[in-house]
Amino acid sequence: MQNPEQGESGYVSEKPTEAGSYKVRAVWAATENCEEITAEDSFTIHPREITLKAKDAYKIYGEEDPAFDYEVTEGSLAEGDSKESLGSLEVKRSSAAEGVGTYTDDLRIEIKAGSSNYQIQTEPGTFKIYAASIEGAGLRAEGGSFPYDGKDHAVKAELVSAEGYEILYSTDEGKTWSTQAPSVREVREGVKKVEVKAVREGYEELTAEPVSLEVTPRPVSIHVEDSEKTYGEADPSFTGEAEGLVKAGDLGEIRYTRTNAEVEEAGVYEDVLTADYQKNSNYSVTVEPGTFTIHAQSLSAEGKIEVGDPEDTEYNGESQQQKVLVKEAGESGKKLEEGKDYTVSYSEDTTHAGTVTMTIQGTGNYSGEVVRSYEITKREIVLRSADDSRVYNGSALKKDEVSVIGEKDFVEGDAVYHAVGEITEVGETKNTIEITWKNEKVEESYKVSLEEGTLTV
Repeated sequence: MQNPEQGESGYVSEKPTEAGSYKVRAVWAATENCEEITAEDSFTIHPREITLKAKDAYKIYGEEDPAFDYEVTEGSLAEGDSKESLGSLEVKRSSAAEGVGTYTDDLRIEIKAGSSNYQIQTEPGTFKIYAASIEGAGLRAEGGSFPYDGKDHAVKAELVSAEGYEILYSTDEGKTWSTQAPSVREVREGVKKVEVKAVREGYEELTAEPVSLEVTPRPVSIHVEDSEKTYGEADPSFTGEAEGLVKAGDLGEIRYTRTNAEVEEAGVYEDVLTADYQKNSNYSVTVEPGTFTIHAQSLSAEGKIEVGDPEDTEYNGESQQQKVLVKEAGESGKKLEEGKDYTVSYSEDTTHAGTVTMTIQGTGNYSGEVVRSYEITKREIVLRSADDSRVYNGSALKKDEVSVIGEKDFVEGDAVYHAVGEITEVGETKNTIEITWKNEKVEESYKVSLEEGTLTV
């Protein structure tokens, strides 16, 4: 067997195993019957085709690169061969990147000195660098719900055993991140949902449960003071106080009004005094309404009400309840109405001569009382008995006629009167008038003047 590269002297008896082109010569030795026979031919041992792939590999961020290797993916080693039979091969990274990530086709097989027995094809491998981790590292986050106080309330985040990490916040479901902790100040901002994470180059990301922030309306109470006035007066200025405001003016100018402004009748009106204010979503406002009292105007109030004086009257046998003018002060003062604005009561006897006391008592929109009096004067009557005369005849001379002088007479039934004078003997006497009264009070209600005539014999 000859390797052509060795020339004519290169024939050996061993069978070739390496790739290459060879000649073969067969010699049959001469015998008695046959001459020496020589036969020649040639053949080739082709290189074995094999595909090698760099094995995928990884490391943890910060570590040294591991030892890389390769594997046969197509074809195979010849029987009895090992990887060393392929020659001097080395798997290397094609990049110097050290950041966490996946580096596709980064591992490549470098053939430093290949074996002629193999025709080698190579395929690259993937190299991954995984994030490192710190045992016990963690991240806590805290949000909250805060009554409005005019201050910013931010997410609180805290690293646990995680030195070198930076905390990031997102309010848009992780689309963007910021190192500034989100905060809320006013109710109108609504509920702000916040995602929180902590990062460090080459290390696993730390996350906390999402939190939320919100500001709730601050309770504020507006206490409206009770107020009052007297009937007929203008409303006073109403007042009150707001408790719980963070800053004066947060509700604008608070105006205190009454809801029944059209009502002017005397009375007690509960919960009609209220407050008008500028709405502010940062506050939950409760108005504590006040009571408004309209006091009745006193009839005896100086300069407010005028009560006239009743006129005296003369006895006439009937009840005489005089009237008075009650009006608001001033020339154009309104006249008060008896029965609605006031009542009048009288002392017991309003018929017979004497002083009658009348009490004017306020009612409805008026109060208090005023006392007035008037006189029922005596009825003046003049009675005259007749004169008469005659010559003595031994019998009594009488003349019972009595006449009333003037326009006034007794009230019917009050008195009976007649002349009772008489004379028998020669001479003269008064024609005396005798009156019989209905009762003593009636008698006291008259002033009677008597003009008695003369009886002469």
